[in-house]
Amino acid sequence: MDDVSEPTSEFPGPSGWMINVVAAFIVVVLLSVILFPVIPFSDPSVPVPVDAADAFRQLTGWALPQSTQVLISEHTHGGFKNDGRLTVAVRIPPRELSTLLPNDSNTWHDCPIASEIARGAWSLPNHSGTIYYARKTSDTDKDWHRGYVVIVNPDTGRVWLHEWKS
Repeated sequence: MDDVSEPTSEFPGPSGWMINVVAAFIVVVLLSVILFPVIPFSDPSVPVPVDAADAFRQLTGWALPQSTQVLISEHTHGGFKNDGRLTVAVRIPPRELSTLLPNDSNTWHDCPIASEIARGAWSLPNHSGTIYYARKTSDTDKDWHRGYVVIVNPDTGRVWLHEWKS
C-alpha cells in the first residue's frame, strides 16, 4: 500500500494570524517613516505664526484696513482634534475702527468677559478691551469648549481675536 503523506517538520509554520500581524506592523512602520516628513506633527506648546488678515476675515468677516499694525499673530493648533488656541492682536487707527464697528452685526457687550466664556477660553490674552462679542464654534457645544472672542478698545484701536479649541 502506498501511503503518500505530506512531509512533516518538528517546527510548525507560522499561522495565518501571525503573518497578518507581522504584515500590519511592517506597513505601519513604513507608512510612519514615509509620511512623517510630509505630515509632521507640530508641538502644540510652540506658537506658529498666522496671517492676521486671513484669521480676521475667516472668523469675523472683517477686512482689516491697510493701516492695521499686527502686534501678535500666532496659533498652537495641532495635536489631537486640532486643539489649541489662536491669538491675534492688532492696532487699527481709531478713526478707521470707528467705521468697522457700526457695520458689524454682532451683539457687543461691555467688558469684563462673561465668566462662562472666560472658563471656556482657558488662555485669554491680557487685554485692555472695553467691549467684546463671543461665538461658539458649534451650536451643540453647551460649555464653550470651542469658540472665539473679539475684544475691542475703540479709544486706542486695539483689537484682540482669540479662538480656542479644547
